[in-house]
Amino acid sequence: MNLLGRLAGAGLAIAVAAVFGRFLLRPAEPGLSRAERWAWGLAGGLAAVAALDALLLAARIGSSPWALRAAVLAAAAAAGVVLRRRASSEGHGSRRTGWLGRALWLAGGAAVLLFAVEAVSEPMWATDYLAIWGFKGKTIWATASVPGRLFHDVATEWSHPEYPLLLPLALASLSSLKGSWDSQSLALVYPALQLATALAAAGFLSRRRRPIAGAVGFFLVASFFPLYRAFHTGMAEIPFALALLLAATAFLDLRESAGRPALARAALASLLCAATKQEGAVWVGLLAVALLLNGRGRARGRVVGALCLAGPAIAHAIALRLARGPLADRDFDLGLLSPARLSELLARFGELGGVLLRRAVLPMALPLSLAAVFFLVSRRGGAEALLPPLAGQIAVYALALAFCRYGEVWLLETSFDRIASALFPTAAVVLAARLDATWAASGADRAATHRMEGA
Repeated sequence: MNLLGRLAGAGLAIAVAAVFGRFLLRPAEPGLSRAERWAWGLAGGLAAVAALDALLLAARIGSSPWALRAAVLAAAAAAGVVLRRRASSEGHGSRRTGWLGRALWLAGGAAVLLFAVEAVSEPMWATDYLAIWGFKGKTIWATASVPGRLFHDVATEWSHPEYPLLLPLALASLSSLKGSWDSQSLALVYPALQLATALAAAGFLSRRRRPIAGAVGFFLVASFFPLYRAFHTGMAEIPFALALLLAATAFLDLRESAGRPALARAALASLLCAATKQEGAVWVGLLAVALLLNGRGRARGRVVGALCLAGPAIAHAIALRLARGPLADRDFDLGLLSPARLSELLARFGELGGVLLRRAVLPMALPLSLAAVFFLVSRRGGAEALLPPLAGQIAVYALALAFCRYGEVWLLETSFDRIASALFPTAAVVLAARLDATWAASGADRAATHRMEGA
């Protein structure tokens, strides 16, 4: 089959997952913009199809394309009817943004198309895809099971048996939907996730700020090429960026109102974060603490919201432990926390400060300075509650360098920039909200000046 036909099959499987997600997440949709609903639909749909495929494997039905298609397409058909009936009632995002907003949407769309061409130009080739995510996904698909050797075979320790399984299961289930494993057409899921992430940022900003803020957010996220590039295709950072952003927007919604839809979204986002990468549990934990300390409304509502943010991640960790047994982390030496090695740990922290300054802070001096100036001159946009969790997540990444078995320099050079880039879409929401607040305030000031001059 030629490439266009294979891409069409992968695109259809992704679209089916997105519509399936929309159907399942109807109870959590109230209050969301149309763009956000599709973003949540894709994320939730990929997770739901992966879970459904895992259930079929556990029931020893096998990874049958027809069994999975029958289960998913039946729900997707029902979803199509529901979505047609609800289309006229969906608001948010339909307000005009003006020529600047349209230009930003077009530029962001062009960035998505550019990444799509780059992603599918060849089979996925990144080292972590071949050794971890693709290896596990193809093994699950080819064996129609989740074999124990993925976790306990000493010959494949390099594949990080301790990592979560959502991404490999998603790749395997999409392959089951289309009927074959094809690492080139499967790459189409990554620009789809890029689009979903940009839509999630745009939809949230449009409903909480103004449509122009949504356009800015869409452009900032879609055009962030350090994240959306060929090397990251097949790896976990791009899906993880979407999960982080969905958790962040759910957190901001919970600060305003702990209604059932917002609580459901927070629980789903928590599961997506923890099931995609291990550090996702840290992120939702930081959001839960921030909600308890800096939330609004009654204490009971904040506690319930924090439980919805942290609870699914904890449950996911327990379920993995029961299913796989204890697994050691290949990269990190947690034995450094023992009292006998405290002096060694303190020495590592002392070295770490100089390494971070030379290799991370100084090379980023200009953009960090510009960001500091921007925050000094701009106005609050309503998303500043995300700044402490963002700083905390970066701090955890930095401190983790000291525990690396192969030295902090190795981990800093091979992983730090990559994993930190997944936080940018969340940071872009803060930036776009502040920029919109500053524009709105300057426009109001000019209008007041004109009125005074006219008087």
